[in-house]
Amino acid sequence: MEILFCKIGWSSSYNGDVSDKPVNGGSYNKTQIGHEIHNYKSFNGTYYGYVQSTKAVIDVSKLDTNAFEKAENILVVWCSTRKTGGQVIVGWYKNATVYREHQIVPNEVMFERNLQDHNFYNIVSNDVFLIPENERTFKIDFKGRNVWYGEENLKQSVLEYINNYTQNYNNRIIEIEKNCADFTGEEKEAIVKVRINQDKFRKNLLEKYKKCCLCGVQCTDLLVASHLKPWSVSDKKEKLDIGNGL
Repeated sequence: MEILFCKIGWSSSYNGDVSDKPVNGGSYNKTQIGHEIHNYKSFNGTYYGYVQSTKAVIDVSKLDTNAFEKAENILVVWCSTRKTGGQVIVGWYKNATVYREHQIVPNEVMFERNLQDHNFYNIVSNDVFLIPENERTFKIDFKGRNVWYGEENLKQSVLEYINNYTQNYNNRIIEIEKNCADFTGEEKEAIVKVRINQDKFRKNLLEKYKKCCLCGVQCTDLLVASHLKPWSVSDKKEKLDIGNGL
């Protein structure tokens, strides 16, 4: 599998939220909102990604010697510089199509975007993953360029990292789903999305503070999912919001 490394600005969600606009990633993001802000905004399961390449061109022939306009079945690894410094992997697109030149975002997709001038992309996929912000730890560096085709030894390390991370993530989902046997559909999906990172968050919180930072309770047996918006009064969007948790 060919790999393309793309450097973009740093964001928590990349879902089009202007309050979470990308930072770092080049001079453009200092005064404008980078187009990568929509890289993880789904439209019927399809994601339209963007990386700013030299002269707005990606040399797809380096990914597929027979390609000119586009290269298919590419693993795109998104990288960014943390707010505190240090470049890390933030997510990936599997089985992506990488275009040599900018493509126009379909009208039906633009209809759901608030930023109407962000109307082009150069990478598309329907198999994507965004690493939670606190788990972005795999360091990677390719200074002076936003698009890099990588070296073989690094590619192997990245593939191993992605495979291991995916396996561990899936195992956590399986464990959570075992405890959600009585739920179905929307509620089950919401619980898995919210709890998938609460296990690590809760553990780290208790190790550091030994108490709840909101109410001061020190009995760890009582420190369960609290301080949440009640499920009974949450709408569908809130139930599926990964932020509606601990």
